[in-house]
Amino acid sequence: MVRFVEDTYSDFLYDCYIANQRLTDEDWEWYGREEHHIELPERDGGVLTPLNSQPLTTYQHWVAGTLQSEILGKCCFACVPKGKLPPLFELLRDKWQREYAKERYAQTGHKISNRGKMWITDGIEQKMVHRSEPIPAGWKKGRLPHTEETRNKISEIQKGRDTSHMLKAREGLPNPWVGRKHTEESKEKMRQAKQRRRQAQ
Repeated sequence: MVRFVEDTYSDFLYDCYIANQRLTDEDWEWYGREEHHIELPERDGGVLTPLNSQPLTTYQHWVAGTLQSEILGKCCFACVPKGKLPPLFELLRDKWQREYAKERYAQTGHKISNRGKMWITDGIEQKMVHRSEPIPAGWKKGRLPHTEETRNKISEIQKGRDTSHMLKAREGLPNPWVGRKHTEESKEKMRQAKQRRRQAQ
């Protein structure tokens, strides 16, 4: 699809390096600052060393991730929102996102979760979009009500299921999760995830 993609990738990173020299701290805060793994992606155990890292804006990081995926022949990015890139890069993003989904399904037997996405509806149709995407006019968050057939299926699945924890919650009995605290590592992961969501908006 892309000829001389390695040269394109190298040239892109060089152009980003030159352009980003002019960015101020305020610019970085506005555009978002992310460290890109140049040679070995984080998914493959890559670490941020001086030879394997380069600061990029969030958008630049999305483009770099799609180019790097084409070079290495596998998905090298964690989350690039749908429809944010130019057509050619959007094709690459979609291609490697699908390949990664197939690979994960072959390994685990489970589809990739919908983390970071949400349902929207216009009252007639419903679809799932990334949280960073703007909600189209006439649409709103949420899903269509379940049909009678779907409600019956859910009811059938629930039969025989242990719902004692739900009953305890309704009856006001002690919740085993109350009083537990997150570790500092968990807190840091949540902070970083929240920051990435803000930068993607």
